[in-house]
Amino acid sequence: QSPAHFKSLLDTHGFFLQPSHSEGFSLAFVQAMARGCLVIGSSIDCMLQTIENGKNGFLFPDKNADEMAATILRLAADPAGFQAVSRNAALAVQGMSWSRVASQYVDFCKGIIERKEHGK
Repeated sequence: QSPAHFKSLLDTHGFFLQPSHSEGFSLAFVQAMARGCLVIGSSIDCMLQTIENGKNGFLFPDKNADEMAATILRLAADPAGFQAVSRNAALAVQGMSWSRVASQYVDFCKGIIERKEHGK
């Protein structure tokens, strides 16, 4: 499918579910956040880097489908709460760019090297 189709799909759905067990950094949930979708997913590293639970998305322990479903139903019945989280999601990823992410990755790697050199 085309990028325009994906954008349209995100714009017509309010929720983006990503119940992964493990994953590298996924762009799909970031793209969903940029379109104001409420991301509901597993508490895995890539999502923990971007989502503040309850503020700009929702994170759950692995295999917690019942709580994820309850959150969707609660938010679907609360348009004001839904819109607040939706706005926060779009704002959270607004400044993301390849150069910003690359810079953060370089800083992350430097930190690992420094800790290793200092025996931490």
